[in-house]
Amino acid sequence: MRFCIACFIVLFFVVTFLSADNADNNNAASSKAPVEKPPATKKEQPVRAKVPLPPLVEKYLHNGQLKKGEQELLAHLKKHPQDDEARFGLGVLQFFRSIEGVTQSLHRYGFMSDLNNFYRFTSQESTPKDLGIFADWPQFTKSPQTIAYSDMRKILEQFIIDVKKAEQTLAQVKDKNVKLRLRLSKIRFDIDGNGKAIERESFFGLNAASNAANSPEEKKDKKKEEKKAEDVKEIAITFDYADVLWLRGYTHVFMGLNEFLLSLDWKDSFERTAHLAFPKVKSPYDFLRIDSVEILKKIAKEAEKNKDNLLPYLTPSSYYADSLAFLQLAKYDVVEPKRLKKSLFHCEQVIKLSRLTWKAIEAETDDMEEWIPNPQQTGVLQVKVTPQIIAGWKTFLNETEAILSGKKLVSHWRVTDGRAINVRKFFTKSKQFAPVLLIQGSDVALFLEKGETTKLKFWTELLQKFGSENGGFFGFALWFN
Repeated sequence: MRFCIACFIVLFFVVTFLSADNADNNNAASSKAPVEKPPATKKEQPVRAKVPLPPLVEKYLHNGQLKKGEQELLAHLKKHPQDDEARFGLGVLQFFRSIEGVTQSLHRYGFMSDLNNFYRFTSQESTPKDLGIFADWPQFTKSPQTIAYSDMRKILEQFIIDVKKAEQTLAQVKDKNVKLRLRLSKIRFDIDGNGKAIERESFFGLNAASNAANSPEEKKDKKKEEKKAEDVKEIAITFDYADVLWLRGYTHVFMGLNEFLLSLDWKDSFERTAHLAFPKVKSPYDFLRIDSVEILKKIAKEAEKNKDNLLPYLTPSSYYADSLAFLQLAKYDVVEPKRLKKSLFHCEQVIKLSRLTWKAIEAETDDMEEWIPNPQQTGVLQVKVTPQIIAGWKTFLNETEAILSGKKLVSHWRVTDGRAINVRKFFTKSKQFAPVLLIQGSDVALFLEKGETTKLKFWTELLQKFGSENGGFFGFALWFN
């Protein structure tokens, strides 16, 4: 996946601080005897919220020195074990470092670079003579290494190890009053692994690059882009204890997803279709690989006058054939059942931590640059979280927990004999994962039993509670986890 899509916190508004003036009191005089008037005092200045000093972790995040920052913060905590702000910062840094590790690995193998070449070549801002079309994109490499199936599994395994480290650090944060103010848009990553984290490798830089690619016409409006830069670069969030729990929840989301992938054997599918995403794949089917740069060189001479009509040639039928093959091969044996059970455990932890997160959020009485606000607070995203939305989310957690525990079953559209799917058995009894066969029905036989089912009415009413703004239920679900 592209990092800018992984990187799930792009912000556009900042909370303003409130100030108030204190009025001078009027002095009363006695009617019988004169009273000495107090000396005149200067009018008090407006009281403004104090911006806390930058946390220890900030300089390492802003310089992209995540490895050094982890070492320094570990040393600091060894001397000051009660410093939960530093511990919170370390957990955040370790989480970002796990993301950085994945992006460096994907960069090393040239993930999506072929498709990026095609896209950039046909965009409004590129020219046929400019074959350095990915020079401005640090997440793509000109000299990718060959990736094998075992390499891809190692990337996922290492990601789990790194994310788990962040979760374990965050779990040690005990101070309910902990605060960590971060200017997220200035955080940088060494995406290409060259030891330097430049502006393009910051949250702001990646978001700007993504917007420029998706909307080339905006790139021409320099004033508009400069205004965006001014608005975004200084956005800050004051994370608190509720956000510690929130981030722990997201670590379990990532660990659960990766444990699920690693529980399956997808070697055959990888070797037959991985060249959709990687330019060099160790595979018996290497002859299927397409070198996009070579194709561009061959057609560059004729492309200048007719560039806008080149898309069919730059997305050849082989890509569609490979995509169909990927769907055809989507039948994977469960080779590590323990990992599938771990995936279930992580799903259950997400629910548990989400409940704790909302308990902490609802107990808050301050209003300081909130990431996820309660109904009395104002969040930096300027999205109102109503009591109705919170109540709806809690019912969702309860229903999902009942489904994962097997207390409630899920109906299948083709099963009409009174039985339904026990989702817990899917995680504990599966022999294979075949999405098409699950939809078709033949692969749910092992999980069918009679019992109480979750109702369609519940899910319909849930969607209605969240409305359609801000992505509706699914937008809030990504935000709340």
